[in-house]
Amino acid sequence: MKKEKMVEQDILRPDQVKAFSLKDNHSIKKVTVDHYGINTEIFDDLIADANEVSDAIYYGIKE
Repeated sequence: MKKEKMVEQDILRPDQVKAFSLKDNHSIKKVTVDHYGINTEIFDDLIADANEVSDAIYYGIKE
């Protein structure tokens, strides 16, 4: 923290953070937040989906 010139007040506690995701059926789902941060499963799923679309486009163009 010192190297980045951060102070204790710069750190968010889990109880100060709320995260939500929007599902395919337009429902809202609360995302888990713990002392490590926001559960990255939502980001992992989005990245995996984007990679699949990218691959389909790339290989579709090559054929």
